[in-house]
Amino acid sequence: SAGCSPTEVAVAIHYVDRAEANWRAPEFDLQFARVVEPDVENPEHDSKPARIEITALRGVTERWTYSLAAARIDLGRCTEVRDSRNRLIRTNHVVFTEGSADVNQTVSRQHAHITYEPSTGHFRLHDDGSGHGTEIVREGRTISVPRGSRGVRLQLFSVRRDCESNFREMEIGRSYFMNA
Repeated sequence: SAGCSPTEVAVAIHYVDRAEANWRAPEFDLQFARVVEPDVENPEHDSKPARIEITALRGVTERWTYSLAAARIDLGRCTEVRDSRNRLIRTNHVVFTEGSADVNQTVSRQHAHITYEPSTGHFRLHDDGSGHGTEIVREGRTISVPRGSRGVRLQLFSVRRDCESNFREMEIGRSYFMNA
C-alpha cells in the first residue's frame, strides 16, 4: 500500500450465470465503494429521504417541476416501462413524454435514477444503462456518470438569477434538469 493502512475492508463476491449488459468485460465485473457508516448514537441526518425539486430545462416532461422525497427516484421516457409480455418493469417518477421533442428520444425508458443516502444527506445520480448516457455539469465541467456504478454525488452550486439561489444541474440523455 502507499502508506495507507486499510481498516474495516469488506469484500463481497457474487457469482452470476451470465454477464449483465452494463459490464465492461464479459468475464467479470468489479465494483467498489467507500461506505460511510452512520453514527447510530448521534445521527447527523434524518433517515427519511430529503425532498428534492427537479425541473426540466430541455425536453418535455409530464410536469413542469417535480417535488419528490423518496429513497429512489426513477427518471425515464414514459410513465410505465413494460416488457414484451406487458409485465410492469418500473414506474418512472420523472417522466419524459413519448414522441414530444426530438431531445426526448435521447432519454431511455429506464434511463437513470437518483438515490438518497440518509447517512450523509446526499443525493446520488446513477445511469441505468441508458443509450445516450447520463452526465452532470459541475463548475462548468461535464462529468459522465458511469453505467452500473455507485453513481455521482449531486452537489450544490450557486446560479445568479434575479436573486441568489442554490441549484444542482444534471443532463439526462440530451435533456437538462435543474434541481434545487
